[in-house]
Amino acid sequence: MPPARRAPARRPVPRAVRTARSLARPSTSKRLPKADAQARALEMLRNGAKIRDAMRAVGRSEALYRDWMCEAGFNAEVKFLRGVRRRARDTSARVPVPDFPEFCERYLYQPLPLQHLRVWDVLCGRPPRDMHPSIRYHSGRANYLLSNMPPEHAKTTVWTVNYPVWRLCGNPDLQAVVLSKSLTMARRYLHAIKSRLTGPRWREMQLLFAPEGGWRDPDGSWTKTEIYVAGKTGEDKDPSIQALGWTGHIQGARLQLVVIDDMQDLKSAGQWPRMLDYISQDVDTRLSDDGILLYNQTRVAADDVSKHLRDDLVEYDGTPVFTYLAQPAVLDYAETAQQWVTLWPERWDGPKLARKRAMSRDERRWALVFQQADVEEDAVFPPQALQCAVNRRRVPGALTAEGWGTRPEGMDGLYVVGGLDPATVGHTAALVVGVDRRTKKRYLLDGFDKPGCSPAELMDRVKELTTRLSVRTWVVERNAFQRFLTQLDEFRLWMYSRHVRLREHYTVEQNKFDDQFGVAAMAGLFLSCGTDRGDGSGRWDRTPDSALIELPNPALSRVTSLLLEQLATWHPTEMRQRQTDDLVMALWFAEIEIRSHLGAGRPKAQFLQSVGATFDDLESRRVVNLNELAEKRMAGQVGA
Repeated sequence: MPPARRAPARRPVPRAVRTARSLARPSTSKRLPKADAQARALEMLRNGAKIRDAMRAVGRSEALYRDWMCEAGFNAEVKFLRGVRRRARDTSARVPVPDFPEFCERYLYQPLPLQHLRVWDVLCGRPPRDMHPSIRYHSGRANYLLSNMPPEHAKTTVWTVNYPVWRLCGNPDLQAVVLSKSLTMARRYLHAIKSRLTGPRWREMQLLFAPEGGWRDPDGSWTKTEIYVAGKTGEDKDPSIQALGWTGHIQGARLQLVVIDDMQDLKSAGQWPRMLDYISQDVDTRLSDDGILLYNQTRVAADDVSKHLRDDLVEYDGTPVFTYLAQPAVLDYAETAQQWVTLWPERWDGPKLARKRAMSRDERRWALVFQQADVEEDAVFPPQALQCAVNRRRVPGALTAEGWGTRPEGMDGLYVVGGLDPATVGHTAALVVGVDRRTKKRYLLDGFDKPGCSPAELMDRVKELTTRLSVRTWVVERNAFQRFLTQLDEFRLWMYSRHVRLREHYTVEQNKFDDQFGVAAMAGLFLSCGTDRGDGSGRWDRTPDSALIELPNPALSRVTSLLLEQLATWHPTEMRQRQTDDLVMALWFAEIEIRSHLGAGRPKAQFLQSVGATFDDLESRRVVNLNELAEKRMAGQVGA
């Protein structure tokens, strides 16, 4: 009996063929419109279906396909698909995935602005490019990045959406998590990622870098909170990208990427301890050794997660864990908003940011949210008081007797003082203030703030202010190299020939942070400019009759804008480390001379009267300048 014939073994059907067959099933719905039929036919051809099957699925004949090929748009689409599929079959002609900036520009049609190129530099382990003195950066772990950026500067589009797409194109085995303040927001980000992986706008990127048959894995479902992409070679069953709110459970233990986008808002500002624990425990323990943790956040409160991630997490040697990059919206102010140097001038120029600033409740809120500056809850200079001190009708410069917002007497009766904080490294700042001895009211007239100011330029600017505003006295900080200005014979003779006094001020920690005579003592000047309404709204009413200081319109004065920002963020325990206070110091120097001038009518006893003192004792009495004595002690010239 002949042996029974065995049925031939069936070869497995490739995934692309199965996908094409499923798409080729006749549609049971009503006849599709022409545009929808062409789009579906192209989608099937893109996934490997034959022309016959594609036309049958849309209820059309092959003869109609030839008619469609006479249309320029449809013909170009088909030729493009054929060329891409031909390159995909030829392994030697496959296009490698370029670097992220080139990928965004060429395939996502969104070139990276300079502020995001800096973030890319940090992720690549190098210092950010084209740094500005207003940008703050310190190095920590290369794969732990904390980025503070103003709102509406494309941080979500670039790093929460486009960056995971680029990582998937280079590695389909990627396991990533997208975290936000709520699950709803995280779902929106994941929806944008899915659109780039499947939407027609990004067809070139999909056809060049997606696995055969597309990104959607037929064996894994795509939901609103997670996706499984095709082309994975590993055995992990965890999702490729998962969307979570900050209290959600993270799947997987070998995450290569975690992107946290604005996890904190005003409502959750007080929950930073729980958020910090969540990042340290739930997130960090799931991250692989070479995984990237990217935290993008716009500052929302003085005491928020960003501050504690930056300051509290340190290595054993004291270096910070997170690499920190904070970029303010306005890099440098100017006399007019049109001249502001902004972080993203193509999108947010000076006038647009000036309108945003006008909508801010106070300078502290502007400095925090848009300038990414550190502010304190117990501000020395209340932001409401700073706003009340501004006379928005006055322009910087000498006072005039005519026009709105001016002094009826103009410059008559004013004693004009200049405060100067020179610096060889950093910012050199100067402010000119006029004081009316009768009313004791100070008027900020003008000034300048210049980074890297050379000695020649410094003297020219001081001379120009002296001539234009009739300065009577200059108070100059005398620390280390800064004393060169008051000891320069040419400069001293120029001042003395114009009857201008030069006073030196020696700054030490004790007098700078003194409660009665230090910087904080100037808070009373601004507190006199307004009163709280008392209705719980936090708003103040201006009291110009009792105000002891007046500032010109910050929209018309660069130096006033910088001064308000520095005053709003000034704090005696924080200013020594991160924030600049050059203009605050210049104002303090001027205020020291103003207080001396206002008390000039009082008798100043230099020696105590002693009945038993001899004539020799009286002749041997001397006056000691305590500032000079302290300086000599620090230099080691005299004993303690």
